[in-house]
Amino acid sequence: MSVQTLIITSRSIKQARNKGITLFGEQVNKEHSFRIATAEAQPLFVRKKVHHQGGRGFRYQRRYNQKPYRLTLIEKHLEAEALSEYIQSIDNDKPWLFFVHGNNQTFKKNLMKSRVIQEKYDVNMVIFSWPSRSFDSNIEWYVLRAILYAVIQKSGSSLMSIKGGLEQQIRQYRNASIFAGQSVDAFIDSFDFLRDNLFSKIKNQRPHTNVNLLVHSLGHKILKLATESQRMEGFQFDNVLLHHADTIAQDYQTWLKQIKIVAAENIHIAINQRDATLFLSDMQVNLLPVDGVITLKVAKQLGSYINYFRKEDFREGIHRTRLGNHLDDGSSPFNIMDVTGHDNVGCSHESAWEEDASDSLVAEYKKIIG
Repeated sequence: MSVQTLIITSRSIKQARNKGITLFGEQVNKEHSFRIATAEAQPLFVRKKVHHQGGRGFRYQRRYNQKPYRLTLIEKHLEAEALSEYIQSIDNDKPWLFFVHGNNQTFKKNLMKSRVIQEKYDVNMVIFSWPSRSFDSNIEWYVLRAILYAVIQKSGSSLMSIKGGLEQQIRQYRNASIFAGQSVDAFIDSFDFLRDNLFSKIKNQRPHTNVNLLVHSLGHKILKLATESQRMEGFQFDNVLLHHADTIAQDYQTWLKQIKIVAAENIHIAINQRDATLFLSDMQVNLLPVDGVITLKVAKQLGSYINYFRKEDFREGIHRTRLGNHLDDGSSPFNIMDVTGHDNVGCSHESAWEEDASDSLVAEYKKIIG
């Protein structure tokens, strides 16, 4: 039996007739409303012909499919009718997973990541896709260049690379954060629509089928603002997984205790104290200038942090303020899942769907979202 997939998005339409990764774009749609597309899952991997050097012969390599879904846009104002027909076509009892992604995701990257999650956990999915990557920041290139300069002891060049990379990262992150805020209304409206036209009907027809929510990284800004609006209610997920949350840890209990879409005992918070992406978020939120402009003096102060990337435990001594890297003091009424030090986790920001995630860790996550 095939898996079922829906895309619901705050993104602008890029090419309405397209069936693939260019259907939606990288901006919030002007109406701040949602659009829906059905998605037919394609094989996760494809075989690609690779020629040997010198042009003699070739071999096949297994690579991730760059076109993970075949999409069909549902016409505006026909969504409820289309969903009614869609429900009748569901031919499996697999769990349903409502997925809200994080920062730095093009529509293509979002679809590819979702397909990996879907394959690993064997679930039907509803993907809430929001524009979180308005331009290519190339932060990895800047960081690698800075490390190289640091190794060969060209401190001036290293500082300039740090400056350039961090300014790019600040711009990307802050743009994504703005778009997250602009996507809240579409997310709430999406939840209301799915509650009435999909989730509740699935529960009525298949009472033993789990419907779960997975929120990742900066997607927590959308969930937090939606929760604080007190506009999300009328349906309860079986489980909610807050995965490597890029939101401040200090007040998380305050807003999570307001949540009406899941029972408190079914909220699970996955943290990695060595999360490299949240390390950068900590730097941006706590250390970098508000105007986003980094002087060489500031770059020099930040340059010492490069050494942390060259050590196994580069997080030592860094103040952790993100919910996804903050070790709770034990007073939390929610389920804390600390994956720090788990096999193959390392500095991962995506422990639940890393390619080399251990079977035992996947099994733990599957109890929540599978």
